[in-house]
Amino acid sequence: MPLADPAAFVSATVLVGLVVTGMLVAAGRSSAGTRGFLAVWVAADLVATIARGLELPRSMAPAIDVAWAGALPPYAVEIAMLSLFVLAALLHAAALALLARRAVTLRSAIAAPVAVALAFAGAVTLLADAADRTCLAAAAIGSVAALGVAAAWPLVPRFLGAKLVAAVCGAVALYGLGLAATAFVAPLSNATAVPTAYVAADLLTTVGLGIGVLMTLQERLHARIQQLSVTDALTGALNRRGMLPQLEREWIGAYRYRRPLALALIDIDRFKRINETFGEARGDDTLAQLVALIRLNTRQSDLLARWGGEAFLLVLPGTTGREARLALDRLRAGIAASPLVAGLPPVSISVGVAALDATRPRSALTTLLAAADRCLGAAKAQRNCVVLDESNASPATLAAAGAPVLDEQVAA
Repeated sequence: MPLADPAAFVSATVLVGLVVTGMLVAAGRSSAGTRGFLAVWVAADLVATIARGLELPRSMAPAIDVAWAGALPPYAVEIAMLSLFVLAALLHAAALALLARRAVTLRSAIAAPVAVALAFAGAVTLLADAADRTCLAAAAIGSVAALGVAAAWPLVPRFLGAKLVAAVCGAVALYGLGLAATAFVAPLSNATAVPTAYVAADLLTTVGLGIGVLMTLQERLHARIQQLSVTDALTGALNRRGMLPQLEREWIGAYRYRRPLALALIDIDRFKRINETFGEARGDDTLAQLVALIRLNTRQSDLLARWGGEAFLLVLPGTTGREARLALDRLRAGIAASPLVAGLPPVSISVGVAALDATRPRSALTTLLAAADRCLGAAKAQRNCVVLDESNASPATLAAAGAPVLDEQVAA
């Protein structure tokens, strides 16, 4: 069978489509949160495979104009094939919307494409000319491919695979809409056989989308693993590993450009008593609710990490020590005013604050953390209060904390 034979392209596309579908199912087992996407995408691939099965006899030779498998008239086979291709395109676009976590449910991702495909089948049945039916199908698939670009767009900045998917969908949109537009100038042929260019484009589209989606799933899995490695599983806040690089980056910027930077160590008072009295599960709920309340009362630019046990580190860029003390005192009062968890008594927090500002313009990062820790100790002695470090560190203290090394790092 010659390589340029349309039947060869259709056969190769069917084989490639089945292989890609199997690879997607295997890859999806290790990707969390992709079950709905995979169900719709695999359904789209299978629908496209059925459509190509209907297309195969038509691609063999112009002389073949008989019923597919002897069961249906050619006219019905053509309408079914075009409608299935449109349905496959719609399901692919809906699957991309699910992967991008748009406001699409699994039920609507299946029901809406089926309804639109049925409407298309009804419309294309009214056209007596085969060229007009092909033109309408090209316009429909091109329009749906444009929707696929829009559906995948939120993923494009994060994943290289999504860029490939969007590029392939864009190419299909241009090809389909362009074909439909030129049909008004030069009407399409009514030949029964499928042109080689069409089936070759179908093969390239299948390969491009398959590679793009596989890459996206792998990149998404890698990003998820990386996120879990820097996030506290209980509270969703950063852990020490996740906080330290960002904290150092904030400190270098504040140190270099003389911007204020406040650090606050927050600890729940008598947290051990909560665990002993109400159980560790209720203690975990308290930690999670505390993090939620802190996030609700801080800016998006602020950084929060679980520093250890019931202690949390809050980083406030562009904030002086006194500003941080006022903000954290409001937070402290709000936490003490009502229970964090229903059924438990209110808890209180102790906070130690140290800042890189006019009172301490050249402090090393280790010095700031040590100062915040000392202030937390002082606050814990009183409980339910905020203590700010307002002492000026001596040059000897800075040198002992490693400030000259950090100075060289900033200068570099």
